[in-house]
Amino acid sequence: MGESKRKIKQTYTLSKNLVSSLKSFVKEGYVSSQSKLVEEALKSYMKKLMDAKIAHEFDKASNDTLFLKDIEETNYDFQFSDQEEDL
Repeated sequence: MGESKRKIKQTYTLSKNLVSSLKSFVKEGYVSSQSKLVEEALKSYMKKLMDAKIAHEFDKASNDTLFLKDIEETNYDFQFSDQEEDL
């Protein structure tokens, strides 16, 4: 999934302590800007959410009888072609 280089301005309401921490990290040179820190934190959190979503979908699929039957049929259909590679 390509990420646009174009930025948009967005406003959020954050706790005073969180904003203070953001400013401290920027001031101490750990990150170049508050926006950069927030963007990187959101990317990291969204990756965790996506991983959890994928895990949930796999869990649902593992209990879906139609999906499991389809996998079984696909495995059967390709079992002989897979054995051809061994020759």
